[in-house]
Amino acid sequence: MISFRDVLDRAERDLRELHNYPPLANDLPEPDILDGSISAQFKANQSFHDYTGFSENVITTLVEVILPFAMNVRQRGPPPKSSLSDSLLCYLVQLKLGMDVPILSKILHLSENRFTHNVDRIRPILNEALKNRWSTLLPRHEPETSDNFPHAALLIDNTTIECYKPKGRFNEVKHYFDGKNYIYGLKKEVSVTANFPHFFVSASPFYPGSTHDYTIHKESYPIHESYLRKSLYEQASFESDRNHSHWAVIADMAYIGPAADTPNERRIVPYKNAITNADRQYNTTVSEARVPVEQFFGRLYKKFGVFRTIYRYDHSHFDLDFANACFLINEDIYESALCDDDLDLYKRILSRRIDHYNSQVEKRKVERERYEANKRRRIDNVQSYVVE
Repeated sequence: MISFRDVLDRAERDLRELHNYPPLANDLPEPDILDGSISAQFKANQSFHDYTGFSENVITTLVEVILPFAMNVRQRGPPPKSSLSDSLLCYLVQLKLGMDVPILSKILHLSENRFTHNVDRIRPILNEALKNRWSTLLPRHEPETSDNFPHAALLIDNTTIECYKPKGRFNEVKHYFDGKNYIYGLKKEVSVTANFPHFFVSASPFYPGSTHDYTIHKESYPIHESYLRKSLYEQASFESDRNHSHWAVIADMAYIGPAADTPNERRIVPYKNAITNADRQYNTTVSEARVPVEQFFGRLYKKFGVFRTIYRYDHSHFDLDFANACFLINEDIYESALCDDDLDLYKRILSRRIDHYNSQVEKRKVERERYEANKRRRIDNVQSYVVE
């Protein structure tokens, strides 16, 4: 029969034996999180930034962020044929270059099916990971008394991404035509923080290009409310704005409308038909305050060619692609703050759209005049023949 003392002696012998074992080696190399054929190719060529717009360090951080979410959705069966980092690189290449899938798959030496599968796999995982990451990283509004509108927390505006002309009858197709930019497009409302460095906060679902900015805002303004709602500390700390439970937003003239249309929201907008010098000066101040949201659009277009040109993918993916790109711009803002070059690029893109439309109108006018001249010439020839 084994006594209690025998059990204790055995336990002590086991402990002495464990102490005699050599220590574990701590200098073993950690496994590389950027594994896979595409990652190896980009490392060899130092081409991460050329193909994706982001450095190797940023992409490594992104893979670390999305890894837990990828594990949560992992299903039973064989592992995916492409690594997590390779799937992310496929998606980033698609966002940056915005080309057709056959071209992109050849660039990365993948089959079209493999490339499409990688993108479809990583798109929702990246979205969940970035939403979770920026729910904690996004700073709360801190009023700065030096600002003209210290009680404004968000800058809001709409942008239209060009798409192919839809197929169908004219009455169906015309809803996608944006008469301001002269393109068929998908329109999104975006909000960025009023405080530097002006991070992306939220975006509405896409609407057909003909939808008015104010119509979109009346339906989508609740998506901004969680950020605008003040905490008890925020309401008490900013004494001059203590009577309001929400921060304000700054927008352009398209957002003028009754306050009852957007309950719990305060809109700072320019005056329509400003007459006095004071009103014109106020409009100038509002316009200057909302410049960062246009700079954000410029950075978005500069970073991702998929939005700078025609969006050529399935529209069911558009909202996720746009949200992921905006969150990635937040990551990019850490590296380089928004600047005047971003604003200049955005204005050039808008001007190019109008110039392209005007050139098409002029081309059709010249073709019409040529057709009518040829028609008159043929009629004159027939009449001269009949008279003879």
